[in-house]
Amino acid sequence: MRNLSRLRLLIFLEFAIWGAYLTTFGTYLVVTLGYSGKEVGAIYAGVGFASLVTAFPVGILADKVISASRLYCLCHLLGAACLLGISFAGNRDAIMLLFFINALFYVPTLSLSQAIQHYNVDIMGLDKREFFPKTRICGTLGFVASVWLVGLLQWQLSNKQFWLAAALALITALFSLTLPQVPIFRHKSGRLELRDFIRHCYNSLKTPNLLVFFIFCVGLGAALQINNTFANTFLHDIHIPYFSIFNSFSQASSIVFAFPLIWFLKRFSVKFIIAISMAAWAARFLLFAYGSADRFSGLFLLACGVVIYGIAYDFFMMTGSIFMDKEVNKRMRAFTQTMYLAAVNGLGMIVGNILSGWTIDFHTVGGVRQWHEIWLIFAFSTIAMLALFLLLYRGKPCLEQERAELSQI
Repeated sequence: MRNLSRLRLLIFLEFAIWGAYLTTFGTYLVVTLGYSGKEVGAIYAGVGFASLVTAFPVGILADKVISASRLYCLCHLLGAACLLGISFAGNRDAIMLLFFINALFYVPTLSLSQAIQHYNVDIMGLDKREFFPKTRICGTLGFVASVWLVGLLQWQLSNKQFWLAAALALITALFSLTLPQVPIFRHKSGRLELRDFIRHCYNSLKTPNLLVFFIFCVGLGAALQINNTFANTFLHDIHIPYFSIFNSFSQASSIVFAFPLIWFLKRFSVKFIIAISMAAWAARFLLFAYGSADRFSGLFLLACGVVIYGIAYDFFMMTGSIFMDKEVNKRMRAFTQTMYLAAVNGLGMIVGNILSGWTIDFHTVGGVRQWHEIWLIFAFSTIAMLALFLLLYRGKPCLEQERAELSQI
């Protein structure tokens, strides 16, 4: 199997693991186990804290000590054990603890997979602006395939969804051993020089464009996590049949919008593309606020809200990864991707889940969640973020020119 095919299968498996439980676990906690919005928000926020705890050390190890591909394998093996443990956990404390420990191992694999892709794309001489949107489609297919399988088996409200996730994690770990090893860059003395990474962070974030971009990545990450945690709960509450499958068309729409993104990346600035993503998130929340399951017009609005996810997600996540890789020292590739995903899946997840959990509980009356008001709050918050981004971010005319003058380490 050629390296390109291996990379695509790796990304398929990487996101298939997440698809098995990410969007349905919150519904399982609320509907089956009776968790409150704050409790669910806190559990998912724990994933954000976990990413901050392990993501940076793992990024450093992958750049300087252990090949990213081998470290990737180890993380998935340990994650598979945790996922299997969740499926047999008998109490709340055990579920929360194992979910947190699993996040310690799974979240770093997102940045490690990015580093593996960037290295292999470089040695194959491919154009990243075309490669990443097309390859990301494989991740979307993997995510959607798992969501559909869980939905068809009616595991959305059961801990059995973690059986599938554990099996996929084990398969991914073993398959990753077939990939070329990503080289590591040791210090001349042979020691791990932590000050190099501290200097790298400082040089990156002292650049105004990168600092502002990083801050707004946190905001977009919050919008993403609100969707991942509570969209299925919302669709379940308004009695959408096979709600997880219905919502999976959100991820499926990413396949469609990945191709226009290639055209946008070659012609427009990062600022313009990210602004489109923010506008799409606001539109999704507004459409959910006014959608319903009891009339055709309401279903149409829900369907539009589901489909627009492809623009909101693709125009943000893929653009951000490519932008960060262009801006920084290639010897710190894994660490750089870690910085980016720490903003999205670390700080963004913490902020998004805690605030959304509080918002949902505040707008729950007699056990009934007032989703119209909840989605309007999320929508107007995103619109405010878009306005601030347009005001504060100073980009250059096109992606090729958006390269900061960072010091070489």
